[in-house]
Amino acid sequence: MFAPAIRSQKPLGFAGHTIRVPPKLSVFDAQSDWLKGELYVHGLRTEIREMLVHLGGPAKACQLLGVSYVALKEWPHGRKPISLEKLDKLIGFCTAPFQDEIKSKIDSREVLLSCRYSPHKIKFPKIITPDLAYLLGLFLGDGTFAGDSSNERGNWTIGVFFDNRNHQALYDSILLEIFGIKAKHYDSKKNCFVSYFASKALHWFLRSYFEVCNGYKANKIIAPSLIFVSNNWELVAPFLQGLFDSDGTITKKREVKYATTSKRMSGQVKELLDGHDFKTGLDVWLKNERFLPLYTVRLRGKDSVKKFAEEINFRHCIKKARCLETLS
Repeated sequence: MFAPAIRSQKPLGFAGHTIRVPPKLSVFDAQSDWLKGELYVHGLRTEIREMLVHLGGPAKACQLLGVSYVALKEWPHGRKPISLEKLDKLIGFCTAPFQDEIKSKIDSREVLLSCRYSPHKIKFPKIITPDLAYLLGLFLGDGTFAGDSSNERGNWTIGVFFDNRNHQALYDSILLEIFGIKAKHYDSKKNCFVSYFASKALHWFLRSYFEVCNGYKANKIIAPSLIFVSNNWELVAPFLQGLFDSDGTITKKREVKYATTSKRMSGQVKELLDGHDFKTGLDVWLKNERFLPLYTVRLRGKDSVKKFAEEINFRHCIKKARCLETLS
């Protein structure tokens, strides 16, 4: 699956670094039809009315879409949302200049998504912010996604595991701010706290834009293309921060390490760090043939730890404190 194209990469100068305008996201850029017919877009009453007028009225639009007037009339009145699939088709029947105009209008406003007519909606992020990049790192590190067999039974759970309640609270606040989702909680065991929720719409978003797979993912995770190829340290750094907060550590030997069973992710993390002048090493450890190999990217030496603390660091309060203690 290919990720959507990055729409904005205008560079800005700042203290010797390249800072770029955050890439924009559009509901029309998903490169997959997965669940597209089940995703519904809310709040487009005005835009749908404009399209119906452009196409010559509701009767003509019904004929083009192959839907009944009873179904179509709910959309311009705002009584029911329109499916993303039908929205794409409706726009496709419009003339090219009008298509660009109406897409621009939709992209400029807040868009809410739901699975069919569910009252549980999520906000569609319009740009990739540092907090969203950080959240992606946490999802890939300590996140869990209901798999295909569970999906068939209606289970669309997404959970993230934490060993610290402050870190859990930080995640909850970012999740609420970006997607409008309020996480539920349970304690898996001592010092293991779980934030979870169920959202088919967020499954679609993460898979369609950031290649996040559902189900078992430990050795399958990869850095999302929109982050990995962006050449935007303002997004790469918080993404790495999310990974290190999840599967990273700082040892008594003053080494910062990131460990994963995904060979591809370990190579990508090393490449991102090497590209920003970090001195890294990569170790592979296999306990025995029953287990997956563990790939560890390490930053060795006080200078490397200092550079990590200045340019990436942890948000996890305990790991961050340990990092500062190591430098003192």
